[in-house]
Amino acid sequence: MPIARASIFVQAWEAVVSFFSWVGSLFGICGSTLTLTNKTDVKDKKLPYGNSSVTVTGTITSTNGNITNVYAAIINTATNDELYPKSTNPRSTTFNLGTWDSAIKFSQLAVGSYKFVVKAKNADGEVTLQDDPFEVVGAAVTTPTPDASAAKARNKTSGKNSNIFQWPLTQNFTLGCPYGKHTCTWPSHNTSHTGRDVKSPPSIGGAAVTAMADGVIQQVYKWEEHNNGVDARGNFVIVRHTIGGIEYWTLYQHLSSRNSATDVMPGDEGKTIKKGQQIGRVGHTGSGDGDHLHFEVGVGIYPNGREEPMNYFN
Repeated sequence: MPIARASIFVQAWEAVVSFFSWVGSLFGICGSTLTLTNKTDVKDKKLPYGNSSVTVTGTITSTNGNITNVYAAIINTATNDELYPKSTNPRSTTFNLGTWDSAIKFSQLAVGSYKFVVKAKNADGEVTLQDDPFEVVGAAVTTPTPDASAAKARNKTSGKNSNIFQWPLTQNFTLGCPYGKHTCTWPSHNTSHTGRDVKSPPSIGGAAVTAMADGVIQQVYKWEEHNNGVDARGNFVIVRHTIGGIEYWTLYQHLSSRNSATDVMPGDEGKTIKKGQQIGRVGHTGSGDGDHLHFEVGVGIYPNGREEPMNYFN
C-alpha cells in the first residue's frame, strides 16, 4: 500500500510539473504583457557624427494594467555612461516614446559605440523592450598638423585672452594638478591626468566658469542623476568648436549644482554658446581635492586629440 501511495504521489507531482511547463510554454508563445512597436531605428546602424537624423519613435502597450514606469537612454558601451536619460510614470496602458524625440539627442553624440535602451514596468514587473547597439562614426574632420592647426591656433604671447581660447575663469587662480603624469596627492592622478586643475587658496568654490570659445554644447552631465552620484567627473559640460576650419572640444568638470537662470542645463545640447558665456560654477562634485575646475582641450572629435591645455595660454 505505501508503494501504491508513493506511485500516486509521483504521478500527481508529474502532472503538476507538466501543467506549469505548459503554462510556461504558453507564456513564451504569447510573450510579455508589455510590448514596444515601431522601435527607434538604430540597430546596428553607423550614424554620421554631428549629422544624425534619427527620430525617436515607439509605442509601449500594456495588457495587464497601467504602465508604471518608462525609461529610455543612450548608453556609452565603453564607459557605461547614461546619455540623455528620460523616465516617467505614464499611469496609462500606452506611452508614446516620440514625446522624447527632442530630448534624446543622437546628433550630439561623440564618435564611439553605444546602445539605445528602453525599459517599461507594469504589474508583471520590468521588461527591457529595446537594447539595440549602434555606432557613431567620424565625418570628414580637418586632420591637425603642427603647422596647420595647433601651432596656428595657439597665441602664447597674448596670455589668457588668446584670440582662440579665453581662460575659463575670471577670478584669481593658481594652477593645481598638471596635465599628464605627475605626483599629485589625489590617488587617481598618480599615473595620468587628462587635463589641468585650477584652484586658488583657500577656495574658488562658486566662481563662474565660462566657455573658452564660441561653440555648440555637446553634452551636459548632471552628476546627481547618474549612477547614484559616483562618477568621478561630477557635473560636467562638453563644448565643441570649429575655429579656422579645425574642430576642437573643451571639457569643464566638477561643476557645482546648476542654476537654470545662469548656467548651461541638461537639455541645452545642440544650442550655441558664446566665448565668455557662463557654463556653470566651480564646485567639488565627483572625486577631487576640494573645490576646483578640471578642464581639458582636444583637437578633433571628443574624446580624441587631448592636448596640454596650457599650450594655449601663457
